[in-house]
Amino acid sequence: EQQLYFVNGLGMPNGKASVPSMLWYASKNSLAVFALTTDRRPTENTPLYFAPFFNIYEDGKVCMGTVSIDIKNSASVEEFTDAWEDYFFNSYFSHLLGKQNPIKGNCVSLWKKLIETGEAFPKDVLKKNNKTLKNLL
Repeated sequence: EQQLYFVNGLGMPNGKASVPSMLWYASKNSLAVFALTTDRRPTENTPLYFAPFFNIYEDGKVCMGTVSIDIKNSASVEEFTDAWEDYFFNSYFSHLLGKQNPIKGNCVSLWKKLIETGEAFPKDVLKKNNKTLKNLL
């Protein structure tokens, strides 16, 4: 379970919800996230899915809005990973970017339901983005 925050305009409560397995692709200044359908370690041919969150462009890049990113050059891999997870999950999700819906169905309704019920994330709503890990590297 992951604590999620939403701006008031979305009309949904902040709360804990189950999230799918994720692939994080980060540099010191930018982050892209993708969803995975299994918990297994991905290989270069693992299909990637659109991350089912708000504030993410179609290419997976995360719009950090007003969040100021400050990751030290000397950060260890663990510090680097923890910092990005904090930035991503502790910022407020506000809107879908671009013309595309990242899931099959209504993104607001999905998160509202998951927060209210505590159900596991339904992997069948994930949409393939026709990329694999190999395409990122």
